[in-house]
Amino acid sequence: MKQLIISAILFLSGITAYAAVGDTFTQEGLTYVIKSNNTVGIYSVSNDVTECTITPTIIYKDITYNVTSIERDAFYWSNVTKVTLPNTITEIGYGAFRSSPLESINIPSTVSSIGQGFVAYNKKLATIDVADNNQYFKNDDGVL
Repeated sequence: MKQLIISAILFLSGITAYAAVGDTFTQEGLTYVIKSNNTVGIYSVSNDVTECTITPTIIYKDITYNVTSIERDAFYWSNVTKVTLPNTITEIGYGAFRSSPLESINIPSTVSSIGQGFVAYNKKLATIDVADNNQYFKNDDGVL
């Protein structure tokens, strides 16, 4: 009952209710999951999307969130063939692009964690563009 009254007061006063960590929302075929008060991850993608350029920020309920991750299985069995990631991405989850028709992806220098099998069972992947200064892909000699 108290929550209903508080929600009614917020609604009537015009105060925007903030989304909680773990909530999801969808914009332009991409579903995002809220990870903190200012970050989100790509949670899933609509089958209508075939190419996407992920923006570094997204606005939801008047809050600007930084897009910082591609979550586990986010593009699993999607129809996406090309993905462009922004420099705000730091993590690509387990199996993020597995069993997808992905042909091309860029890995920005900010990515410091990639889950196992992130492109497993992909027979079409022709290009993985890795930023020259990405430390994740360098060995002790500094060579990719």
